[in-house]
Amino acid sequence: MKRWARIAFAAALQGALIVSSMGAVIDIRVSQDVSLASARPNENSNNPGHEFLWVGDNLGDRDYQGMFGFDMSSLTSLLGVGDTLVVDGMTFNSYNNYSLYFDRSNHFVEVDSTGPVQVALANSDVWNANTVTWNSHHGAHGVALSSVIVGPADVGRYVAWDVTTVGVSEFLTDNYLSFYLFIPNAGSGDNWHDFENEEYSGTNESFLRVSYQIVQRQVPEPAGVSLLGFAVFFGIFASRRRKWHYRQRLVRAQREKEGWRYHGVSRSVSGQQAPKIRRLPTSPTTAPPCRPPLRRQRQACCQQPCAGDCNLPCNHAPLTP
Repeated sequence: MKRWARIAFAAALQGALIVSSMGAVIDIRVSQDVSLASARPNENSNNPGHEFLWVGDNLGDRDYQGMFGFDMSSLTSLLGVGDTLVVDGMTFNSYNNYSLYFDRSNHFVEVDSTGPVQVALANSDVWNANTVTWNSHHGAHGVALSSVIVGPADVGRYVAWDVTTVGVSEFLTDNYLSFYLFIPNAGSGDNWHDFENEEYSGTNESFLRVSYQIVQRQVPEPAGVSLLGFAVFFGIFASRRRKWHYRQRLVRAQREKEGWRYHGVSRSVSGQQAPKIRRLPTSPTTAPPCRPPLRRQRQACCQQPCAGDCNLPCNHAPLTP
């Protein structure tokens, strides 16, 4: 198919395949969360009476890490066949109840706590908030995705961490994302915070806020299909016609070289124009060579004396003008 025919085909294809993008924002509520406590390394913190979600380190001997799981199917279920999900932004949000620690060196006086809290992607999405312990899961995460300084000014509000770098591939397969909240350099001092636990009150739970686009490839409309079909037919027709004219030019050049000249045109059965040929006067003893590649020219050739080198034998009567 020639270049201009391919352009027509591509234009028709672009008209038939409509590409659109839909942007939106969705909040995905936490499915499960739990605090891992180094002071109780083999105890699950979701037991009755321990519905807290602490993150931090108190005097270097009470380290806590938070685990959070999110079911992403409410987002992935929006995808249709052939659709592509593009995440423009994602934030992890957790509600801070208080930021303080109990100063054991000063009769357990409550002291405001300020320090960095980091979020990281868990190494695995297979875990249960009612069974995990410090010994089974603490530190089972990747590098920090972002870090936020959390302190008394953040009490009574949501703290947000940017986790946009989490790839779509992380949750397209299993429709699940798991995160850790922790402090860097655990064991070095007092930096302790209490975030809202999903089982505690049923309000102010952690959530993911995802800004996304869905790139859709719609099914071609009937008009687009008709245009596409016409473009394919036109391209094939143009290509075949161009090749036919090219063969005609080769034949003509060969015949002129062999001593024939052309005048006028006649139409073949297929409707294409075939040139009439007439032999130039030659010596009575010598006939020009005859190598016509097409049936119409072969029949015309057989009306004239042949030098015996026709591609096929002339075993039929000459055609009547």
